[in-house]
Amino acid sequence: MLLLSLALSASANPSTGDCADYSGQAYGLCNAYCEAMDCDEDPNANAQACDAVANNFFAATGEEPPCEITEYEVRFVYSGDDSVAVSLDGAPYAFENGEQWWSYANERVETLETGDHTFGIYTWDVGRVAVGVVYQLYVDGVLVQSSDDLGGKITGANPGAGWDLASYDDSTWSTPSLCTYHPWNSSNLGVLQGTEWVWTDSCSYYSSANSQTWTRVNFTLP
Repeated sequence: MLLLSLALSASANPSTGDCADYSGQAYGLCNAYCEAMDCDEDPNANAQACDAVANNFFAATGEEPPCEITEYEVRFVYSGDDSVAVSLDGAPYAFENGEQWWSYANERVETLETGDHTFGIYTWDVGRVAVGVVYQLYVDGVLVQSSDDLGGKITGANPGAGWDLASYDDSTWSTPSLCTYHPWNSSNLGVLQGTEWVWTDSCSYYSSANSQTWTRVNFTLP
């Protein structure tokens, strides 16, 4: 999971936003911060005390208080050879089908909240010439991950239901391989032009063990 330090310290296991998720000291600190002191209100006369409570809560849980929810603009730009189906946190999101979809950059923009998120990319070959997937992920206008960072996870074996959920265990999946076969050259790729394509191997269809892949692009918004 890619942790982003954009405004706050990244939360290891973001809660559902409810103090009832916690017990003992953590519950008391959460209730003080979010309810009794209304520290999530701005401006706040108890700012210094709120900071102290937040620091103690983080020391106890490794998380920010759950009422500290931040929204981010997330922009996902992608393409695949040949056909691509994209999901966000397990929800079907977009579908591009046809032998020429690789020559276009597809783009989705969403407003997402603090927490773990996953873009799932299912890509399969149609033309039997080449296979590959390419993407860029922006948060509040900043490029934070791209396919050639090799930060995603990929598999050529059908993972079954739930594979595109943020909570899915992808520890047995592979790190993508940079394509050594480069047939893609289209001005329609826009910002993706120059970003390396990836697959489970060289990206040449005839040497590929997989004509379809499932890719997970994981990230955490603090």
